[in-house]
Amino acid sequence: DFEKEQILPMAIKTNAGGEFKIKIDETENWPNGKELYLKDKLLDTVHDILNYDYVAKTEDAGEITDRFELIFFKEQAQDPEAPDPEDLEEPELPLIDGLVGISYSTFSKQVKITNFDMLDVNKVMIFDLGGKLIQEYDEIPTEREIRLGMVPVRSGVYIVKVFSENGISDKKIIVK
Repeated sequence: DFEKEQILPMAIKTNAGGEFKIKIDETENWPNGKELYLKDKLLDTVHDILNYDYVAKTEDAGEITDRFELIFFKEQAQDPEAPDPEDLEEPELPLIDGLVGISYSTFSKQVKITNFDMLDVNKVMIFDLGGKLIQEYDEIPTEREIRLGMVPVRSGVYIVKVFSENGISDKKIIVK
């Protein structure tokens, strides 16, 4: 019997550095509806391992003994200040792909917004993949190239949402 509070450390052994996949092909004697998650302590993420494969990277070959855990519940965000990204979208503004260019410079650790049409950018928000608000920018100058310094964050994938007068544009960025 696995209790909700139970945590099972999981070790991984790789022959080479690089990308690897963790997946569950099938379960045996596992109750329907019982949850199972893979927690990546390095990236501070929780993944539904029963339904989706998990892809991760490592620099070196060998054993990884302190990074992964199997857990039986997914903690809900307790931060009352972190708004739900769905609630933040203004319904009258359409989601427009390519409205502005969005990129991340690993060297300068800045988010770069390329504002081709010199739109009035009202707000820029950065979320982690779990939907937690990481950083928010207001009072952004109307310029062709807007550079926004980011607070130090863990390596991973983040979502940058740009709110302008004509619509909302978003893009995933990779922070290393």
